[in-house]
Amino acid sequence: MKTDKIKSPIKYPLKNKLIVLVLVAMVPILYVAIYLILALVNYSRAYDQIVNRMLVANAYNINFKEEMDESLYKLVVSSITFATIEEDGTLKDPYKLIDELRTESNSLLGMTTDRESRVWLQSLLRNVDTLEDRVDDIKANQEAQGQYEKNIDMLYNDIYILTELIQDDIQYYIYYQTKSIELLRIQLNKEVERVILISILLGGCIVAAVILITSAILNSITKPRK
Repeated sequence: MKTDKIKSPIKYPLKNKLIVLVLVAMVPILYVAIYLILALVNYSRAYDQIVNRMLVANAYNINFKEEMDESLYKLVVSSITFATIEEDGTLKDPYKLIDELRTESNSLLGMTTDRESRVWLQSLLRNVDTLEDRVDDIKANQEAQGQYEKNIDMLYNDIYILTELIQDDIQYYIYYQTKSIELLRIQLNKEVERVILISILLGGCIVAAVILITSAILNSITKPRK
């Protein structure tokens, strides 16, 4: 008559139990640390991109109107022509200023995602196109000669107003980019708060798990073998 052997419970080596204990304690902590690092990297990258866009816009906010107004004023009131303007050394070709601003604005438009900032960039580009048309008119009048009064009138009633509008567009763009930084800061604070909450919950779970596993290990060590 065959007797069934009673199977004894599987016993795991102490080494394996200690490995489980370490993994239970370290894996969740490592996960939270990696998550926090990646979040900080992403927010830092987004912050740097906004700051770089603001630096580009601010450079034109400071220089464009002054350089354009001065160059066109000298073109209208002096003997300087579009062909010789850069020989002066202190003036810049209006067409080059317009092309540079248009190129940078299109580049910013491609990188900007928030609606308000894009609206002002699009307004800027429309005003740049209109400004170029008025510069074309001044150039045509200069070549035709005898159009001094007409060019003076266009300078004060068109050019200066358009460069003022372009400067306003740039300033509004910078303003909304500043708001984007503030929104980014708020999102980062919320993310940090969420990570702290998750860390507290995980910490409690880890402590409970470590206590249970440690208790099991101690029981297996101190329990007499049969």
